Amino acid sequence: MIPELDAQTPEHETEPPDIVVIGASTGGPEALVALLRRMPPRCDVPILIAQHILPSFSERLASRLSTMTQRAVLEATDCMVPAPGSIYLAPSDRHLSVVRTRLNIILRVAADPPENFCRPSVNVLLRSVARVYGSRSLAVILTGMGSDGLDGCRHMHAAG
Repeated sequence: MIPELDAQTPEHETEPPDIVVIGASTGGPEALVALLRRMPPRCDVPILIAQHILPSFSERLASRLSTMTQRAVLEATDCMVPAPGSIYLAPSDRHLSVVRTRLNIILRVAADPPENFCRPSVNVLLRSVARVYGSRSLAVILTGMGSDGLDGCRHMHAAG
């Protein structure tokens, strides 16, 4: 637990989130399977995942997660519109983020420099979700590597 953050749900937050974002590193694939299997069958919000993974393995991980959880897990591509009930995995060696356009919210996939030696970086994803969705978002950190995710969690917390 991060001592600087209060783990309690704010009293004003009673509605379900508009998006769920998951960060994972070592041990993440097994933790993702366990989490996704236990989620309600009908999930009406998009789920975005940043998993530290070796280059070129994200497509196989998405396929494995789909098979093991009976949920469609897609490798995110640039400019996709996150759909309710869909699960998107950051591609290997690419950052995943969200951006609000004039018409909707889209996924961004970019080869920007690594952050905390990580690409994809959990921080990059969490900061973008905090900017776009604010208090209408939920972050789940399953496993960690170094401090990736800490700065993003601070942004999520500050956004409510």
